Amino acid sequence: MATVKVSTTISCSRAINYAEKRAEVKDAYNCEITNAKQEMAMVREMYAKTVGIQAHLIIQAFSPEESAQLGAEKINQLGMELAQAIAPDHQIAVYTHVDKEHFHNHIVINSVNLETGNKYHQYKEFNHVKGLNDKILKQHHLEIV
Repeated sequence: MATVKVSTTISCSRAINYAEKRAEVKDAYNCEITNAKQEMAMVREMYAKTVGIQAHLIIQAFSPEESAQLGAEKINQLGMELAQAIAPDHQIAVYTHVDKEHFHNHIVINSVNLETGNKYHQYKEFNHVKGLNDKILKQHHLEIV
């Protein structure tokens, strides 16, 4: 029964700093997790898209029961699947926190597309993100909110 919260930030670096320091498990797509902050900044600079929204943030939170059942590694994998479904041509970092009974992912998506240099603008589409989250949960036989 994972829920999602969608937002944006004008400081990708700050979002990664917060998510990284509490992460039990972390993984990345289209960049190296150890250099995600620098690689994302480099892409934004390469396309001259350093002003405004730098990243899209998603918090994917699981119930305490599912957290205990699935564990941090599986929850991180589910976060990776969600992020790749949302923005396949973007750099993504997923940080899984286990500091609460409900394990949760902090998903950071670079706003700039690696291939085109265009900015991602579907962040306002909460229903789109929720629909993708529900689809992934169903594929893994997990409960939908």
